[in-house]
Amino acid sequence: MRTLPEKTARFSVSLSKSHHAALERLADTNDVSISWLVRKAIERLLESNPQRELFPSNEVREVARR
Repeated sequence: MRTLPEKTARFSVSLSKSHHAALERLADTNDVSISWLVRKAIERLLESNPQRELFPSNEVREVARR
């Protein structure tokens, strides 16, 4: 059994059914878990944009209110 690296954190996220289904298909196609896909996507996002603002501040506030 594979062990997780030390000092990990867990969080949960809610997705639309269509996004979840798309992730399931992508994971199945690549023989990986959805969790692995999400971890890799986060790693790539953080590596490519370490200090860059991703969204205008007002856009983030608007989305967070939904």
